[in-house]
This record gives sequence, C-alpha cells and structure tokens, in this order.
Amino acid sequence: MELLATLLLAVTVTMSNFSFCDGEIAWKHTRYNTKPSEIRICTWYTPKETVFFLVHELGHEYWFKIMTDQEREEYNELYNKRVHTLDVMREYGKKNVEEDFADIFALVILKKKVWYKSENFTRKTELVSKYIK
Repeated sequence: MELLATLLLAVTVTMSNFSFCDGEIAWKHTRYNTKPSEIRICTWYTPKETVFFLVHELGHEYWFKIMTDQEREEYNELYNKRVHTLDVMREYGKKNVEEDFADIFALVILKKKVWYKSENFTRKTELVSKYIK
C-alpha cells in the first residue's frame, strides 16, 4: 500500500464522464500521460474495474519513473519470449511491453488470482513482485 500511495502522490488523477473523454473508443477511456504525470479514467466502469484500471495506469508511472533500465530490459526479455495467448493477462497486453507490464503490475498489486498460468506468465508475475518489494 505504501507503493500505491507514493505513486498516487506523483500523479494527477481525473475521473470524468464520457463527454470529457471526447468519445474515443472504450479502451482509450483510461489514459496515462508521462509529462505531466496524469491519469484519466471515465466513470462508467464498475468500482472493481475502476480500481483495476487506476492501478494499471499507476503501473505505467512505475514503469517510466521508478524502474531502472536494467529492470525494464529484464521484463522486456520475458515479454518478447511470449509464445501463446496465456503469456498475457488480457488481449490488450499484446499491444506492447508497457501495457503488458501495467496489467501484470495491477494483477500483483491487487493480488488477483488467475486460473491460467503459462510458465512465462508466472515468471513475469514473480519478477514484478520482486520489483515492488
């Protein structure tokens, strides 16, 4: 929880309705900007979804502002070794390494359980757990 508090203090979080989000397609209704550190989340999500997306977006803050180059390289190596769909938490994680990391970050922080686990997926969750301790 201390890590989440630190990350939250470093970003501006805006919750808004659909019109504020300029009618973009649904997956863009959460957004992280690095300069300045800002998170925008539309309010049509359920409370559980909102928490997941908020922590996912905080994962981007962690990736860009806290992780070392060596840690990013180490995670990127695992990301590039993915061989099947069970290596990512959700389809969106295939977009790029940062999105995959943010998903795994949220999974680890929120202590979510998943029924599927590939060896590579498990290694990524263990790596993120090591980073955030």
